[in-house]
Amino acid sequence: MKIMVYLPMAMVIASNVIYHNVSKNTPPDANPMLSLAGTYLVSFICCMVIYLVLRPYDFRTDFRHLNWST
Repeated sequence: MKIMVYLPMAMVIASNVIYHNVSKNTPPDANPMLSLAGTYLVSFICCMVIYLVLRPYDFRTDFRHLNWST
């Protein structure tokens, strides 16, 4: 399935472009940790939606295959 090869690359490129454009508009007095947490929360939600749409496998089984490197 070619989409599984190109989708991660497209996601990295798009997320870097969006992140750098949004970070320029972040107010200088904003808490950087809260800003970063928000960034990772949005990323988590997007990844979970894509995971559930493209890979309708058992989440528990996939989660058990994760290890410390993830």
